[in-house]
Amino acid sequence: AGRRCRSGSRNGIWRSRRRIHCHHAALKTLSNYDKPLPAPTTESQAYWDGLKKHKLLFQCCRQCRKVRHYPRPVCDHCFSMVYDWVESSGRGKVYSWTVNHHGFHPGFKSEIPYVTVTADMEEGVRVQAPLVGTDEAKVSIDLAVEVFFEDATSEITLPRFRAITGSV
Repeated sequence: AGRRCRSGSRNGIWRSRRRIHCHHAALKTLSNYDKPLPAPTTESQAYWDGLKKHKLLFQCCRQCRKVRHYPRPVCDHCFSMVYDWVESSGRGKVYSWTVNHHGFHPGFKSEIPYVTVTADMEEGVRVQAPLVGTDEAKVSIDLAVEVFFEDATSEITLPRFRAITGSV
């Protein structure tokens, strides 16, 4: 975790000697969506654009062909800075999960308890997102899941998981 900003506005944290603004009001647009929203970066914009088109995209290194997620400028395998975006099958298996009994933001209160999973995707990367429509007692390691998309606002679409029919 970064250290808190001590001067000026307190709505920021420091990461690698640079200040990141994190005022939640700035992350939201006018809509009925009442939860915090991500702020796309230069490296992640294509990821968010893909989600908006209801496609889950991962970066793939042009040099060593390693698929990676979360989006970042440098391959952690060969250190190349050249990459393509590849579409995911959207299918994976639960690697781990947690049942959230406390909403860290008022927007989540109506959903408590809710399940968040980390899934091993078929492409070899892990993705974390809420699991929707499955009773928490039926969640298990290796539960087959698929991604679907929630259009949170006209600018931001978020990935969600659901269990693949017949695997619960």
